[in-house]
Amino acid sequence: MVSRSNSPRLIALLAWLVAASVPLAAQTPAPITPLRLSFADAVRLASGEVPVVALATLRTDEADARVRQARAALLPSVSVGGFWLNRSFNSRSIGISFPGIPELIGPFNNYDARFSATQTLFDWSSVRRVRAAGAQADGSRAERGVTVEGSVLTAAVAYVRAVRAQAVVAARQADSAIAAELVGLAEAQRAAGVSPAIDVTRARAQLATAQGLLLVAQNQLDRGRIDVTRALGLDPATPLTLTDSLAPSLGAADVPVQRDSSIAAALASAWTSRMRWYASRRCARPTCAARSRPKWTPPCSIWPPPRRNRRWPASSCGSPRASSASRVSASRPALPATST
Repeated sequence: MVSRSNSPRLIALLAWLVAASVPLAAQTPAPITPLRLSFADAVRLASGEVPVVALATLRTDEADARVRQARAALLPSVSVGGFWLNRSFNSRSIGISFPGIPELIGPFNNYDARFSATQTLFDWSSVRRVRAAGAQADGSRAERGVTVEGSVLTAAVAYVRAVRAQAVVAARQADSAIAAELVGLAEAQRAAGVSPAIDVTRARAQLATAQGLLLVAQNQLDRGRIDVTRALGLDPATPLTLTDSLAPSLGAADVPVQRDSSIAAALASAWTSRMRWYASRRCARPTCAARSRPKWTPPCSIWPPPRRNRRWPASSCGSPRASSASRVSASRPALPATST
């Protein structure tokens, strides 16, 4: 029985426990809803919201700002200035010695306001700086495109690996369920006296193997989800629900990568130069006509067929092997014909 002297202390202790339990209940974290992520969403996030792509975008903006800064030297400049001065001066210090003019003049207020505008007509060094800054900006945009492509590739590969691990987990779960059913069947057959005890042991070993493979597959799935979150710049503890599967309908979203027109023009020019060089080498080859052998040669503007489809003619002027064989046969004397 509790005495009256201890009852206030007990009531205070109970009140403190109730007051302390309220904040603990309020601090209980709410269940986190898993993030539903498809392959297209992963590609879209990797191409625009990843920290690596954001840094590349900032570097591109910085390069564009440097171009504008370099171009500012060629733009007109306008300046406005003004000042106020309260001063006094000695008239003799400036060479004024007229009668009636005091030596000390002032103090008086002096106001001055000026407006000036300048325009650079020609500055070759500034022009070169603008061109250099523009080339640097083009390089920054190209680097951003490469960064976006690398980020998208990393996210796509990580997503496909995670989806594959998810499919492996489903297959291992089915194997475990089948192995459990086989254990039950083996035990029932043993109880009925139809099968020996070794069948039960074998079924249990298969069940243990299936459960071990299931644990390995679940571990790979967890690692795949962590790789996906890292590739997308998310918290690794974020729960993910991969909505796509390993099906032929698995497709990616359009990646908003804008290639620079100057880079595309340079690639096209390089390819055209390579074709012309190959055509010039084709024209410079000695033909069979130069060897006093009639042979049709295609015009130089026609692109030659691939080497795997090219067939050497049967004449000695087409194939090196045929020409060498003909020379060897020509150097040997003819054997006399023998009759049997």
